[in-house]
Parts: sequence; structure tokens; C-alpha cells
Amino acid sequence: MAKYDPEEEKRMAEAIVFYRKTPGAIKHQVAKQFRVPLRKWKARLEGRPAQNTKGGHNKLLTDDQELALRQFIDFLIYLGHKADQRAIRAAANKLLDYTGSTHPATRLWASRWFKRNKDWFKTLRAKTLAQERKAAHRKEDLEEHFKEFYSALEKWGITFADVYNMDETGFRIGVLRGRIVITHLNTKTVYLADPDNRESLTTIETVCANGSAIPPFLILKGEVLQEEHFENELEDEAVLSTSPSGYTNEQLSMKFIKHFHNQTYKKTKGRWRMLIFDGHGSHTSKEFLYYCWAHKIVPFQLPPHSTHLLQPLDIGLFQPLKHWHQVNIVEKIQYGDITYTKVDFLKAYQSIRDKTFRLRNILSAFKKAGLLGPETTHFAFEKLVHFQESKGMISSRNFV
Repeated sequence: MAKYDPEEEKRMAEAIVFYRKTPGAIKHQVAKQFRVPLRKWKARLEGRPAQNTKGGHNKLLTDDQELALRQFIDFLIYLGHKADQRAIRAAANKLLDYTGSTHPATRLWASRWFKRNKDWFKTLRAKTLAQERKAAHRKEDLEEHFKEFYSALEKWGITFADVYNMDETGFRIGVLRGRIVITHLNTKTVYLADPDNRESLTTIETVCANGSAIPPFLILKGEVLQEEHFENELEDEAVLSTSPSGYTNEQLSMKFIKHFHNQTYKKTKGRWRMLIFDGHGSHTSKEFLYYCWAHKIVPFQLPPHSTHLLQPLDIGLFQPLKHWHQVNIVEKIQYGDITYTKVDFLKAYQSIRDKTFRLRNILSAFKKAGLLGPETTHFAFEKLVHFQESKGMISSRNFV
């Protein structure tokens, strides 16, 4: 590596001043005029400091970048995600990408970085934990969940107005469920006209602990959106997207988190926002977590198989959402028209949402999930007892 030359650095600084003050100046001519290496001078022009200002050959990051990396690794650990030297290296390279650096962090650099930061972190050999144990429905599991949730609010300065829950749910667009109907005493069977349109789509809904909801993110099965799909009453900021399966994936999860940020960042009351979700893999990808960190979003993952106890959308909102969808199908076909298409669904979906995502309903769902203050957690524990009794797991007198 070339030695640091203070005279050369001085000429490069003068060349930068000249270049920026001289409209139309050509870089290679300026470098020749000031007798500086073109490639090195262009690096200084782009903001890359000289090696002696970096604190040594192995100090790849600036002091601010070092601090940001430590904070991000702390963020990963706090969220329960794997933090190892590979994660250190990937995060460092992400920081370097932002600055346009062409010098990537290597495995050796990551190892040395960890040794320099042993006052902050230590290593432990992770032990495996059986999925059945992780998914156990125990009082202790809920207690730990609520401890982590309310600690996170305090740690990141999050108010209830900045707590959101997102989840996806699927619809069979034109399939009726069985219903209770009134008929004559001597009637044995009643058949319902059924559009039997088994096309499916997915909607990602997001509600806030202040009782509001952001516009939906809908995923249609297919490759291309058609003009008729936009002939609907959805809010202007609702998002229509496609995937071959009709379900979410990593690319759509990134589009969703950007949609979430755009809809909520201007409303933020505290320092950070929290987004509560289940354990879908596409919501914990590296790019997803990087985006959350960069935009002050804490992704709070629910324990496995616990959404019926702890997720507001599952507890009090998706069931009525499906109910109003069924009502809409019946209203559409009861007078003889037995077609119900994707276009019909999109035209009706805003009305279905308006009947579901009301202030009272959303607040009730968050309350029953134990997320509106420690005094509301008893609702979740009561649901746990009911669930365990229904499965024959305990008697209520044994739940202390």
C-alpha cells in the first residue's frame, strides 16, 4: 500500500477546490495540472479520506459507522435474531455501500472488529430448542412475551400511538361458507347458490393501537394488473400488487415495509415505531431488517403459534372481515346473479374494511391482546386458560 504523502494530499485538496469552482473542468486534466494520481484524487473527490485519517489499515469504518454497527448488532440481539461474524460483515458492507466504498469488509476484518469490541459483546454457543417447546402455550411464555414487549416500548421510546400490528389473510374470492337460514318445519335441506369462484388473493392489513388502520396492501395471483382491477373504491394509497402464487414473498415484503413507512412516519409521536407480526420468514430477511433499522422501526415478532392469543388482527378483526365478505357475496347473488369475480371483490373491499376496521373494534382487539398497558394483559392470560381447558391440557383451578 502506498505511503501517506502529506504534500500530495495538499495538492489533491487544492485540486478539489479548483474543480468545484471551475464549471466544465475535466477531471483528468485537473489531476494532471495539480500533479496528483487521477484514481486516488477521484476517491478524495467522492469523500473517501486518506488512510492516516482512518486510524490504521484495519479501520475500515469511520467512528460514526463503527457506532452505527454496534447499535445495529445490539438491535439484532434484542430482536432475537442470529448475530455472528457473518452478520457483522454483512452489516458493515451495507454501511460501506451507502458511502460508495469499494473496499468490502472481509472475514478477517469482521474477526478483528469483534475483538476490538469485546467490551460490548461476547460469544456463546447457541443451543437448539425444540419447536414444540418454543411453541408451548404456558403462562411463563406469555409473561416473557409481555416483559419483552413493554421493555421494548421503554427502550426505544415508543408510544402506544406508534404500535402497529400487521398480518396477511387470504380470501377465496367467490366461495360461500355454510350459513344458518330460516325455513319451513318440513324442509330437510336448503341449498345456497354459490358462485364457486375459487380464485384467491391475499391482503396485508395493518392496524394501530390508537384505533386507526393504514390503507391495505393487496396481492393478486398473476403477473400483470389489468385496468379493470383499478375500477374500485379503495383508498388512493392502497397498494395492488401481484405474485405468481397470490401470496407474499421477500420482494413484496420489502414493498410492504416501504408502504408502511410512507403511511406512518409523519404520524410518529415518539422516537421509533413498532411493527408486531408473526414469524413469516419473509418478514425477517436481512434487507427487511436493514430497512427497519434505517427508518426507526422495531420489528417485534410474536412467539410461534400464539397469534390466536396475542395478535390483535387475529383476535378481533379478521373474523368480522371475513364475515362482511360473505355478506357481500350473498347480497350480490341473492337476486339471481351468481357470478362474483376478482373485480367484484375489489369494488366491495373498501366497504368491507369500513365495516370492520372501526375505532372501537381495533382498540378492543389491542386490549384483548394485552397491548394497551400491563393492566390489560389479564385478557390474554384468560384466553390462555380457556384454550388449555378446551384442549384438555389443564383445569382452570391449576392455573395459578
